[in-house]
Amino acid sequence: MKILQGTVKETMFHMPEPSALPNSPLSVKKETMYTTDQVTYISDKIGLHRVSNPDQEALAMSLHRKHHNSTAQNMTS
Repeated sequence: MKILQGTVKETMFHMPEPSALPNSPLSVKKETMYTTDQVTYISDKIGLHRVSNPDQEALAMSLHRKHHNSTAQNMTS
């Protein structure tokens, strides 16, 4: 994710226990602020996350790139 404008807050949560009730609140693991031109990696494999704009008066814009794992093919000539 790249921050194109403003400030974005990423909140990462601990994965819920398998025995947790469906509507149990999530437990915050870490909160990080990112500003314009910063780049970061986010993945559900390292935790559940939420991206939000902490400033109700300023615009924030981020660009997300989804990467699909695929089997690489060898190219030979």
